[in-house]
Amino acid sequence: MDTKTKAIVTGAARGIGSAIVENFLGKGYQVLAIDKNWLAQPQQENIILVTADISEKNFWDKDFPDLLTSFRPNILINNAGCQFKSSFLETTPEILEKTWLTNLAAPMFLSQATVRFWIEHQIPGIIVNISSIHEIIPSNIPSYSTTKAALARVAAEIRAKWDTL
Repeated sequence: MDTKTKAIVTGAARGIGSAIVENFLGKGYQVLAIDKNWLAQPQQENIILVTADISEKNFWDKDFPDLLTSFRPNILINNAGCQFKSSFLETTPEILEKTWLTNLAAPMFLSQATVRFWIEHQIPGIIVNISSIHEIIPSNIPSYSTTKAALARVAAEIRAKWDTL
């Protein structure tokens, strides 16, 4: 039985996601790192790089469940996000849709698939959703701040149901 800690990290190519990956690797974890734009591809032991756009429904429905089955993680870090610098009056339906798909729908459906997998396979696990201070404090970028506020609510709903398992 493989008892090594395994983590999936979205938005892993830069910033917070990259730092999380480095921290996990430093602790000896196996990491499946997902990003749609790898600027540099780390060549390290214990890491699998996946190039994918998490905002695409096909990724949630097909690709991600396949990754869960093959990798069997016990940590999911929903870090990927997008932000378009558009004010309320400048926000278009396309901007709103892309932001909501990336920042809210993807973490929700990836978490849903992961929890189902953990229940089915009796794997204890942890989900972390990376949010923003803008879930509370306005940013003049409503497409972004509303997704972060909604993600915080989704996380609270998940905790309310699954924290006691």
